[in-house]
Amino acid sequence: MYRLMVILLVVTTLCLTQCSEPEPTAQKYERYCGSCHLTPDPAHLPDHIWRDHVLPEMAARMGLRDPVVVASPAEQAAIAQSHIYPATALISTEDWAEITEYILSLAPSELVDSVDRDGRSRDMTQFAPEAYSDDRYGVSDGISYLSYDLERSQLLYGDNYGAIYHYQKDESQLLHQQGSSVISYIDRDSIQYITEIGIMNPSEQTKGLLIRKSEGKIDTLITGLHRPVESSLIDLNGDGQEEILICEFGHHTGALSLLVYQDDQWQKQVLQSLSGAIQTHVMDLNSDGRLDILALFAQGREGIYALYQEGDFEWRMEALLTFPPEHGISWYDTMDYDRDGDLDLVVANGDNADYSITLKPYHGIRIYENTGENEYEERWFYPLYGATRVIAEDFDQDGDYDIAVTAFFPDSRRYGHEGFVYLENINAENFTYQSQTTELAKKGRWLVMESGDFDQDGDTDIMLGHYSIPGEQRSFIKTHVDFLHLENLLVE
Repeated sequence: MYRLMVILLVVTTLCLTQCSEPEPTAQKYERYCGSCHLTPDPAHLPDHIWRDHVLPEMAARMGLRDPVVVASPAEQAAIAQSHIYPATALISTEDWAEITEYILSLAPSELVDSVDRDGRSRDMTQFAPEAYSDDRYGVSDGISYLSYDLERSQLLYGDNYGAIYHYQKDESQLLHQQGSSVISYIDRDSIQYITEIGIMNPSEQTKGLLIRKSEGKIDTLITGLHRPVESSLIDLNGDGQEEILICEFGHHTGALSLLVYQDDQWQKQVLQSLSGAIQTHVMDLNSDGRLDILALFAQGREGIYALYQEGDFEWRMEALLTFPPEHGISWYDTMDYDRDGDLDLVVANGDNADYSITLKPYHGIRIYENTGENEYEERWFYPLYGATRVIAEDFDQDGDYDIAVTAFFPDSRRYGHEGFVYLENINAENFTYQSQTTELAKKGRWLVMESGDFDQDGDTDIMLGHYSIPGEQRSFIKTHVDFLHLENLLVE
């Protein structure tokens, strides 16, 4: 009996000793700050950015302070309804102070860029660049949409005034007028499906809508969309009836949604309620005969996700690539880089708005190789401040993938010409690329990009569209242009 009591005493003492040990600060940081997204590396942002911008916002989301919201009553009400800022604290003030001190102790005073960006690019030779303006409004403040209609050989664009045009250099043809920016225009069998964003700037208000136009008659299919930024029309389950897949980018909240026509009406299904849905590709990802969805979410839980269709509109979601928020993933393209029959990815990360505006040397273009069963490994990185859109295509028709990329947030003072970069694949096996740039890229902020054989000469051209960020338009009045057309010189 005595021996048993001694053993119990020892076990109890050990338990109390271990349980009383304080949780390491790094573990607290991971537990609290990794609950909504991948935990940021404290060394990825300067200490003043943490102190003045990121940490105050994080404190508000932990319920320790009121958020700084300068907005209309309607916007404030929408933010309150989102419950993104809790009414009660989720962390003690002592733990928050400890985490704050931990982050600031590891954050550098400035980010160091070890890349030699001077002289790494040569002048543009693959394309003949031409920049020009749309003079209908004197100075436009935004091209919000570009799309090449392959069936009709038409380049379409939408502007910040809600108009959608068939692009023609001398005089574009107005196709439709909406109340806010059109972000999708689909012409299917003489029926047009038109998606309007509602509010372009970050907002929790759900003002987006989707209409159908047929023989002059307009039907509103759905309202209350949360800043939709992409729509596509596709028959996902093979029943002969097309569905409408919608990326509701949102702001604090958002969704990847599907409109399904059932019982003589369009019904909305939320496939995933994450903010930042911005881009999708639809394909059979696991070779089971069903169409799946490859989706990019660029807010919060940033990453590229596979939504496998396991039944009639039944989905299983799997993360293929995930990123911490400071990486600012913004676009991707699919390719079979190594020609082994599976899907590889090229990803642009460079969103540089919100709470951590600073030049980030880890922004750029990355190629991810599929190592089997949709598992990915980073194989190549090209540093590029503010990388935004990316297209992988064999522009010079030599059998490998070249890359076109825009940067909406470049280092305008030193490397404004890197607002657009063409990366020519020199050696695919060794991931060797030669970059080409043009000084004309300095004339705009290139938000949207599209490729296609616009002049029908047998090679692929590129078009960029300028968009001014709020408060910046005045600085572009004398210098900016609306379009940068890059005519491929492969075939003359």
